[in-house]
Amino acid sequence: MSPRLMLLRLQKLLGLTSNTPTPAIIITGIAMPSYTLAKELMQRKIATPCAFIDDQPWTNRTQILGVTIHYPSDLAALVKRQHVAIVVRFDHDITIANTIWQEVEKTGVQQIEVPNTASLGWQLKAIMETLKTN
Repeated sequence: MSPRLMLLRLQKLLGLTSNTPTPAIIITGIAMPSYTLAKELMQRKIATPCAFIDDQPWTNRTQILGVTIHYPSDLAALVKRQHVAIVVRFDHDITIANTIWQEVEKTGVQQIEVPNTASLGWQLKAIMETLKTN
C-alpha cells in the first residue's frame, strides 16, 4: 500500500474530512525541516500550524506559510490561547530554556520530540498517532 493511501486511510479513521477543522499545532524552529513539515501538514490537512517558535529577534512577528513566528517565551500562552493539540520539538534548530518547557508541560499539551535523523514520513506518522490518542 502506498504511503499516500495509508495516510488517507488513517485520516479517515481519525475522522479528518475536508470539512473537519484540523487540530492546531506549534512547531519549534524555522529551518527547512520545520518548514517542510508545516507545509505537508497543511497540504494533507492533517493539522494546522498556528505558530512557529524561534529565538532570533529579527524573525519575531514575521511569517512563514502565513503562520506567525513567536519568541519561546510566548509558547505556553500560545498553547492555551490557540487550544494547541501538539507541540513539535525539533531538537536541532533552537534552544529553549527548561523553565519554558516546564510552563508548557503544565498546560498538558502533547509534545513530540523530533530527532535530527527523523524522516518526514516518521514525523507525519508520529503526529497522526498522537492525534489519534487525543
